[in-house]
Amino acid sequence: MSKNPSVTQILAGLETQISYFEGQVPFHARQEAFHRAERERCESELAALRERYEALKAAPVALDEPVQQVRKPSAPVPKAEKDGGSTAPLKHLVYWAALAKAEGDTFGATAVAQEVNKRYAKRLRQPVNVRSVSIMLSRLASEGVLQLVSKGKARHEALYSRRA
Repeated sequence: MSKNPSVTQILAGLETQISYFEGQVPFHARQEAFHRAERERCESELAALRERYEALKAAPVALDEPVQQVRKPSAPVPKAEKDGGSTAPLKHLVYWAALAKAEGDTFGATAVAQEVNKRYAKRLRQPVNVRSVSIMLSRLASEGVLQLVSKGKARHEALYSRRA
């Protein structure tokens, strides 16, 4: 058996390649037409968006008023802490324990849970767990009562501080 292909084998291989590329030419022509149309559509959308952007950007300047950010309304402050032994919602206990922290202090759910369990043991049927306190702290932060200092990770709890 010879290592050199015969002329008929070479011609057959060339015919196969020719037929393949004959099919590829119209395919890429269709793709080119499609991409040209997509490019034109994107350019028109981009022009319209830029026009809207510039109009909206110029609106406050025309009115001589700065654009003001919308702030969330702050959460209603829970009733003042009582000395009695009556029960209170967990949210209020967490709120009161967080307000007892110093102004610049950062704290997490574990510290607040310990504080709640220590201060309000008579009001609790059972000690609060850290997960429940963490949820309450997160809610208080989203309501604007507390400030999120660092976001929690899998092995590190979120840290909060009191709003000034």
